[in-house]
Amino acid sequence: MATSLSKTAAPVIGGIRLPTPFLQAPMAGFANRAFRDIVREFGGCGLPAFEMVSAAALVLGREISDRLWGIEDEPRPFAVQIWDRDEHRLAECARRVADMGAPIIDINFGCPAGKILRQRSGAWLLCDPAGVGRMVAAVVRAVKVPVTAKIRLGLSGDSITALDVARCVEDAGAAALAVHGRTADQGFSGEADWNRIAETASAVRIPVIGNGDIDSPARAVERLKTPGIAGVMIGRVAISRPWIFAQAEALRSGLPLPPDPSPAQQRDLLLRHFAKLAGRFGEDGGVVIMRRFACKFAAGLPGAKAFRKAANEARTAAEMAMAIKTRFPGAGTGAAAET
Repeated sequence: MATSLSKTAAPVIGGIRLPTPFLQAPMAGFANRAFRDIVREFGGCGLPAFEMVSAAALVLGREISDRLWGIEDEPRPFAVQIWDRDEHRLAECARRVADMGAPIIDINFGCPAGKILRQRSGAWLLCDPAGVGRMVAAVVRAVKVPVTAKIRLGLSGDSITALDVARCVEDAGAAALAVHGRTADQGFSGEADWNRIAETASAVRIPVIGNGDIDSPARAVERLKTPGIAGVMIGRVAISRPWIFAQAEALRSGLPLPPDPSPAQQRDLLLRHFAKLAGRFGEDGGVVIMRRFACKFAAGLPGAKAFRKAANEARTAAEMAMAIKTRFPGAGTGAAAET
């Protein structure tokens, strides 16, 4: 009989037991409803997450409906991530999002993007652990659904504050915490420090989700063995390998590793993905967003460069569909064999 490679049970977040311990990161520009639907098709993801939503944009009435695409009728559970530096706006945003049907509200304290840091939001807030605690507490008071937070180790190597921030997040009533094992000034360079993630997990009693450098199913399962970790969050690799969650869960359960979809199946996946995007954002918007995904696929395959070039040059829905159909590497088309 096959045995499980990891005995880590799926975490419980505020009374919501996730089906698996593998969570999808809330990736800006990618984690829309079309992407989340694809992830669900393969299975294995314990908690999909929406792109982060600006509290100011929602509260002040700016158009952000695309970021909340799916909130009313999407299969549960999922998390909606919000961001701001003002606790009152965060609380009001959380209340509205919860009223729309979000089962879990996540607050971003880890975004390293310059435009977010310049607004003294995201990871910039890690310089003030007590302030982070006040923001979490304001959101917890505003809603009846579980509230979680996502952080980095600190703003820089000279300002590692994760332990203090984690304690403040827990004291404020958060149901769980995700920790990316880099500082903000690292961006995505270097290696994620999972020893620091383990130290942070040891400082609190709420579930801690580790994040950073999960690039394979085996790595995801291996990181579940990190002391104190309740789950693993998977980010960038899932853009081009949305089946990684299913593969990781199979390994965790002691089952054989499911194979990657064939090139033809990946091509058809992209076509279905594009159809969802075009249906929501229109042909022009769908083409723009699809370029981001298309350029992540087929890495390392013969013909990948020609495919990426064709996708980037597509200006209409017909051109994008044709690029996918005829240029996707190894999918059985003549043009796809080019290097």
